[in-house]
Amino acid sequence: MTSIYADIRLFYGDKEMQLSIAVNRSAQSLALNETWQEALQLPVVSQTMITFPNGDVQMCDVAGPVSLRWLDRQIHCTVLILPGDTAPYLGSGPLLELGAAVDMQGKQLVRGSKDDGKIYL
Repeated sequence: MTSIYADIRLFYGDKEMQLSIAVNRSAQSLALNETWQEALQLPVVSQTMITFPNGDVQMCDVAGPVSLRWLDRQIHCTVLILPGDTAPYLGSGPLLELGAAVDMQGKQLVRGSKDDGKIYL
């Protein structure tokens, strides 16, 4: 399976973080790990039970909301906080809000349009 990454910027208060993050269309939300939560100083607003791909079930914090910028688009969303240094991802919810499409041929995230070769969210 081909990995697609998005170059995004996250903002919370006076904190800013730029990162290249994996696109995971099978997930619902933006997910960061505890290290990035601490760097942005994101407050926990709730908790939710999640099931990891290996079948483990764990209670995880939900933090934010953060401002997420990609290209010239911006949204505000909460963030699922993954344990330790678990790899972060950008899920289908934020992708839909951003109006993004996955270009599998070009292996990149692009502005949604009616062009061929794109998987629409």
